[in-house]
Amino acid sequence: MKRKINIVLSLLMLISLLLSACATATETPVPAVQEPSVEEPAVQEPVEEPTVEPTETPEVEEPEEVMPPDLDAAFGAMLSEMKAYNTINAETLLTELVEEGWLSLPDAVELADAIMHNNARQIFNLAEKTKALQDAPWT
Repeated sequence: MKRKINIVLSLLMLISLLLSACATATETPVPAVQEPSVEEPAVQEPVEEPTVEPTETPEVEEPEEVMPPDLDAAFGAMLSEMKAYNTINAETLLTELVEEGWLSLPDAVELADAIMHNNARQIFNLAEKTKALQDAPWT
């Protein structure tokens, strides 16, 4: 049924293209162009323009050449001044959040499981892969 509809629509499109290609072109009527009326320009008396005295142009000072900063040294200095940079782990963070009242203990345990295990399970689709391995025909 679907194939018949596609054939009918294709034939209909082909016939419409052939008819539009074979049609005679009709000329579009060109509107009559009215010639613009020519008016003589009014005679204007010449007006003297005021003369402007030239002023002195100030000298442009060249900017001093600035050397680019040493980013490695600046970044190293910033990191050396930081205390406990990149030293906190998930256990310490969750412990502090529970002690300060930001999280309850059950929420922290659930969050720890999500951080440590479930992210990998979701990213690598471990449940689907485990099922596929169990259903595989082992010989």
